[in-house]
Amino acid sequence: MNILPKKKWHVRTKENIARVRRDEKEAAEKEQQRLERAIAAENERRLEALRTQAAKRLESFLSVYLLLIAMEISDSASNTELELAERLNFGQGNKEYQEEKRKEQAELDSKMGIQKYFAEGTNELNKVQEWYTKIRRPLLKDEVEEKRERLKEISASESSSGETVFTQFKFHSFYGNA
Repeated sequence: MNILPKKKWHVRTKENIARVRRDEKEAAEKEQQRLERAIAAENERRLEALRTQAAKRLESFLSVYLLLIAMEISDSASNTELELAERLNFGQGNKEYQEEKRKEQAELDSKMGIQKYFAEGTNELNKVQEWYTKIRRPLLKDEVEEKRERLKEISASESSSGETVFTQFKFHSFYGNA
């Protein structure tokens, strides 16, 4: 018995399946476009933030640079007499002044981040040793015996006081731990 031979409303027809697939594909494309627009907007926001940050850095760098130039001009104006005296002394110069000038320039460069020494800020340059880089000497037999006896005395005094103390004794003669 065939009552409704052409049912268009049924879910499983080829046309309805194709329509559902097409609608799902369009929805996925719209979602992808929305995500791409969101990513592009986020990238644009980040780029704008980086540009403003770079402009601020450039402003501060230029102000420091202009300040340095002004300081150098004032130094050169105030030290023209000294330089004239240097020329008259046939290049002997003022060694203290040259050393002071070199130190000031190095200090300014290091503050601005222009001049960095190799291994600057390391313990090797500062002549400081960390605890893990120091070489420990092995304990002598006498020292090991003294530490053992001291620990025995401590444990005996604690046990005589009635308190129970759990301790773990390790004797490493090479590393010096007791």
